[in-house]
Amino acid sequence: MEFLEIQFWAKAITWQTMEDLSLVPTGEEDQSEMVVDRLSDLPWGIFNNIYQNMSIIDAIRLSVLARDWRHRWLSLSHFHLDVHDIGHFLRTRNIRWDIAASIINKYLSQHTSQIRTFSLRLFCANHYSDLYFWFQCLAQKNIEDLLIINYSRERFILPSYLFSFQNLVGLALSNCSLQIPPSFIRYNLVLRISLTDVTISETDLDYLISACPLLEKLNLFNIQQLQHLRIRAPRVISLKVDSRFESFTIAAPSLIEIVISDSFRGTWVGLFPNWSNLSNGLRGVDSLLSLSLYGDLLKLIAIGFENQAFPFMNTSLTSLSLHRVRFDNVQVFMVCLSLLCCCPNITDFFFSIFSAKGPTLIKTFLKETQERALTFPKLKSLEVLCLERVGMGATIKFIEFIITASPNLKRVTIAREGPLVMNPKRITQMISRFRKRCPHATVNYVYEGQVVHL
Repeated sequence: MEFLEIQFWAKAITWQTMEDLSLVPTGEEDQSEMVVDRLSDLPWGIFNNIYQNMSIIDAIRLSVLARDWRHRWLSLSHFHLDVHDIGHFLRTRNIRWDIAASIINKYLSQHTSQIRTFSLRLFCANHYSDLYFWFQCLAQKNIEDLLIINYSRERFILPSYLFSFQNLVGLALSNCSLQIPPSFIRYNLVLRISLTDVTISETDLDYLISACPLLEKLNLFNIQQLQHLRIRAPRVISLKVDSRFESFTIAAPSLIEIVISDSFRGTWVGLFPNWSNLSNGLRGVDSLLSLSLYGDLLKLIAIGFENQAFPFMNTSLTSLSLHRVRFDNVQVFMVCLSLLCCCPNITDFFFSIFSAKGPTLIKTFLKETQERALTFPKLKSLEVLCLERVGMGATIKFIEFIITASPNLKRVTIAREGPLVMNPKRITQMISRFRKRCPHATVNYVYEGQVVHL
């Protein structure tokens, strides 16, 4: 079964869909001719706008509606193919490589103009000869955005042709290996790089980043063999990484957003062991506006943490997000408060609760902390998300402490997810307590995306 069978099934399923929707006329009229007459007259610009965000399977399916469209998918400037779409389309779990390969080969061999986007999600194991041939073809197509996701467990070394794509603007790779060839000098136009589950040496990663002078967005997750991350990129504005390295240094004067997520894969060994490693990486990022940290990282840092200040001050930060926080010990509360205190100009504070113990856990701690007269005068928005099956006891105490210490707070939003619904009477009591402590702020309770009116 090759490409022609895709077209056969596309035509059959498309006409069945039209019949189900009563779009096919009845009587003696030629159904196909009526559809052709209507669709073939569409201008190419409209056609391309319709097609550009489709998967190639949907594009092939649409192409059978009109004779003049039969081969137009070969001229599309955006190519998206996921082998799972093929399996779903042909109603089979047996995804065969020859079907995907025949589609890609036909597209690359007959496409005569620039390819702006080329996106593949495939099981690449044992098919490296095809992949190398495709990269060789792409090197001649002035490609701008490349996305390769390898579903196979085995990683493969990407062809060196990748480093000859001089018009490349965006690069996203998953589950592969990168080795920079000696002939590579730089990517002059790259703005975005995203690497996930990629094997690359520290030296090559450092060189790749520095060889993209226009780089603005950098995502690095589960990078193998990486212990020390160095970011030297004068125009990077967004950095998203996990915590699988021991330390990092940043030389990025334009950086305004940092996200450090969880990625422990069952071990904490060799990951941000204390405050100093994290603070050393953040120190000197004077342009930073938004910082996001995740729960397991906060819990790791909280181990052995005493009631101390975060060892750096940042006056540029205005947005702090703490995700999947585990309020299971006092040290985690200390970490959260310390972050707020060391960034006095924060206006927006978001945190989501993954787990929490009862209010007695933090009652004594908060009482002692109140004696220090902490205040957050710039805080204007507080948003709290409680994930499913998480109690509100300790969280409510923490929220009350924050809003009491925030004289200029304007908005408080408490949101819940999942099947556990609080008793309406208890919700009313909670909201009343918050409004009493912060009468100048709007307080809302949101459940499953909808504001609950009480």
